[in-house]
Amino acid sequence: MALLDSQLTHELFGTTMPTVDEAIAELEKATPADYAALLREIFPSLLTIIPPGVAVLDPRLTAVPAWSTEEARGTVYRLRAATSVVAQQMTTLTLGDTAISLRLGPGKLVTIPYAECVAALAWDDGSRTLLSRESFRLHVRPRDWKGGAEIAKALEQRLPNDVLVPAGPRPNPDPEALSPDSVPASASAKRPRRVDWTRALVTLITGLVMLVIYLTLKAVTAGH
Repeated sequence: MALLDSQLTHELFGTTMPTVDEAIAELEKATPADYAALLREIFPSLLTIIPPGVAVLDPRLTAVPAWSTEEARGTVYRLRAATSVVAQQMTTLTLGDTAISLRLGPGKLVTIPYAECVAALAWDDGSRTLLSRESFRLHVRPRDWKGGAEIAKALEQRLPNDVLVPAGPRPNPDPEALSPDSVPASASAKRPRRVDWTRALVTLITGLVMLVIYLTLKAVTAGH
């Protein structure tokens, strides 16, 4: 499996994969100083994946930020139909001239400057998944937002053409949808109901007749 992964990597990068004998020969002639020099060269760009709960003791390694600190300045868009009142109030998309920001709540902000976007997956439904040089990812589905047509047009104008990657159809249902595609028909529950006056009148007359019968029987039997 390791050799297969290495061979695929070399093919993607256009390099030549050494044979097993060549790799062993290279290992045998290498010295500790050679490895130390190699580590010094690759360490500034080293990226590691640490399991949850594992402490990182090397001070040279710093955590990759999970959220952005700067927010784009521009037009703010609200969700077309949120799944909750909190989501409706907290979730915004800001489209600026130089960057785009998605806010999912307090402290949960993703900002990608257009100049820092290294790839934008272009889905058939108009959605765009932006990937930044700083490892941030931002998915925009115009259908989720009020003014979605404006958002799609702005992204088309501001994203560099050389970063667009055709991605085909989106999954159905879309796991990243922020607004439901169909809003439940709850209007009928809030609509005032028409009063059926005929039924109400019949019910009133029936009640009065029953009351008269009851009072008559009570008067007749009062002396017995």
